[in-house]
Amino acid sequence: MGQRAEAPSGTDKRSKELVRLRGEVEVLRQQSKEIETLREDTRQVRAAQNTGPVAQSAGQAATMSPGATTADGSQFEILKAEYWTENARMDVTGELAAKLRNEALNATATNAPKTSASNDLKGDPDLGHTKTLTVVYQVGGVTMTNEFREGQPVILPGQ
Repeated sequence: MGQRAEAPSGTDKRSKELVRLRGEVEVLRQQSKEIETLREDTRQVRAAQNTGPVAQSAGQAATMSPGATTADGSQFEILKAEYWTENARMDVTGELAAKLRNEALNATATNAPKTSASNDLKGDPDLGHTKTLTVVYQVGGVTMTNEFREGQPVILPGQ
């Protein structure tokens, strides 16, 4: 009788352990899928940044060919702007374009307090995480990309 009582309990322990391990495997599979999605997003962002004839890091001076203008006659135009983390993205092209003054942009990549509905850009795409602002713009017909970390001043074109 002693053996019969122990067998089901040993089998139950193994079954519970198997169920627990299967659950952990499923969590790891899901995390692996999420990581691959993030990697693909990163690849796409890098590819987008490298498609322009000139890629530029924050703080570098913009070079402009004399007399080159955009369709509306200006020499500075924001083509695309995203405020993002690895988990979330927010298009802020319109908000930055609205801040253009005398063919220059002066803003700050900042978050709003939790109680506020907006910030210097548009809102907080991923509360509690450090954001990056990526701006693709054109100066005198030359396409450039700059990135700014949260809290950095955004001054374009660079001096």
